[in-house]
Amino acid sequence: MLVLRAAGKAMTLGELAMQLQVGRDVLRRVAGEVAASGVVELIDGDALQLKSGTWEAEIAEAADLYETEPKTLIKVLSRISMERIRSLAARTFADAFRIRRKDGD
Repeated sequence: MLVLRAAGKAMTLGELAMQLQVGRDVLRRVAGEVAASGVVELIDGDALQLKSGTWEAEIAEAADLYETEPKTLIKVLSRISMERIRSLAARTFADAFRIRRKDGD
């Protein structure tokens, strides 16, 4: 989102992939999920742009923090990511023990 903010315009997934140094296919897989967050919008399935009036203050604060204390921002984002991974792992583990009904029972 900081890349989109700096660009000030919509960027194609190819342009974003180059800027972020990730594969275009990887970026394409997460573009819909990111757009569902409401921070950005997916345009014609191949470009992302920030939604105006949405999350601007938070993105500006993140940009400022990245400029002044990038390690702090990375720590916070990493902590959030790890919590999501742990939550997904716990849910998957719990689902493995669910008793499923057999057809006809």
